[in-house]
Amino acid sequence: MKTNLIVPPQTQLYDPQSYPHLGLLYLGAVLQKLGFDCRYVDLSTVEPEEKIEVPDADYHLISVVSATYESSKRVMGSIKSGFKVAGGFHPSLFPAETLRDLKVDAVVVGEGEEVIVDVLKNKTRGITFGGVVENLDKLPFPARELIPIHILRNLSNVHGDAYKGDGAATTIVSSRGCCFRCSFCGKALPQMRYVRYRSPRNVVDELEEVTSKFDIWHFRFIDDIFTLNRRRIYDLCSLIRERNLEIYWLCITRPDSITLDLLKTTYEAGCREIHFGIESGSNRVLNLMNKQTTAETNLKAIEKAKQAKLKVKIFLMYGFPTETEEDVELTKKFVMEAQPDKWSLSRFTLFPGSDVWANPERYGLTSKEANPSQWYYSEENNPLKEWLRSEEWRKKSTTT
Repeated sequence: MKTNLIVPPQTQLYDPQSYPHLGLLYLGAVLQKLGFDCRYVDLSTVEPEEKIEVPDADYHLISVVSATYESSKRVMGSIKSGFKVAGGFHPSLFPAETLRDLKVDAVVVGEGEEVIVDVLKNKTRGITFGGVVENLDKLPFPARELIPIHILRNLSNVHGDAYKGDGAATTIVSSRGCCFRCSFCGKALPQMRYVRYRSPRNVVDELEEVTSKFDIWHFRFIDDIFTLNRRRIYDLCSLIRERNLEIYWLCITRPDSITLDLLKTTYEAGCREIHFGIESGSNRVLNLMNKQTTAETNLKAIEKAKQAKLKVKIFLMYGFPTETEEDVELTKKFVMEAQPDKWSLSRFTLFPGSDVWANPERYGLTSKEANPSQWYYSEENNPLKEWLRSEEWRKKSTTT
């Protein structure tokens, strides 16, 4: 039962192959245990003008987000035989439209690990609701062995600086779901907001497996809010130290989900970089985004991270509806005070499923046309990006 696990073209990303598709690799692990012959078909770097070629297989599984919806149509259109299944964030929001537009046999809504085997074996057509996996520890670890080793061992430093060996890095997830509702985020379904955690022991077991199997010692935790459950992070760090795991890692979290003591503990367990979703230095814009934080809280969190010896990266957003020049100046002021080690600037994009998309009039928009394929890795210039790149804001004493 040959099965293709397909990553659609996503050349908007700076380095598409640096983020192995863990969702597909989890499915691959589940299917391989039951005798499916799985193949990871990575089309992430295929340009729009290039021909798409998908190997023959009995089953074709594709994971789709809004930004890859159009490219996924091309992929599915190129497949002439086999049972085709789509899943992911976008199909979960719009299953009927996905079934029609991608011309697939089946759509799985929500997390697919507990239903995918039945869907494939029974060739269940139409829409299947996968719901959520309550006990994440019962899932097998992602089938990373399906990815060529030279690609899995990412050497681009996208996942932070190198501290050991050749600096090879990869991603890992220790929880699923985000309980917050930022108005620009497309994770609108209840199952996307339902937070579940893997046990610290289960996570560290996977870290050990990756280090021993693939000689990878650097990790990016891609949880939406890594430190949401602080007690779990203390336990995780304690277990990393107990096992003498000389790993280095970074995580993404909210500024209001940390304490200085927690950050110092993560440093002792190998954390060297922390990323905060700041978005704006304007409290008015933050309120409109429903960030449930303030510029003042954000500044204090960055100060704490620096006290804990962590490098800090901030995510900023430009062009949120109703943003004014005064708001942009407040963001510049924030950056000058915060002095982050790294930054990333996204351009506001209207994503299906977001509150802005559902209620455009609330944000001063007259249309909810969305083109998420034109998302924030675009090199389109804007005043804030030019200012950030100039680094006129950076104090000479700041570590770069």
